[in-house]
Amino acid sequence: MNLINMGSHHEQSNHLPSMSNPNKERQYAHMAHQLQLLQSNLVKTTEQLDIMSQQCNKNLVGQLGKVHATWFIGSNRYFEEEMLGKQKK
Repeated sequence: MNLINMGSHHEQSNHLPSMSNPNKERQYAHMAHQLQLLQSNLVKTTEQLDIMSQQCNKNLVGQLGKVHATWFIGSNRYFEEEMLGKQKK
């Protein structure tokens, strides 16, 4: 019975936080504050990444559109010169 009682006493002491130690309380309070700051910073970072992603997608689509238009105009001019140039000769 002594082993069982010792085990249950040991389990109880592990589950109950020790609030009598002011250093631990101060450290836990500081850690809780740091975690709140981290959470806040992660939310702000996520918002900034979303904005950056939207801006990059918008600019990228615009740039791709310009590249495609340039290729189309260039290939059209080349095709016209080849076709009309050969017909004129």
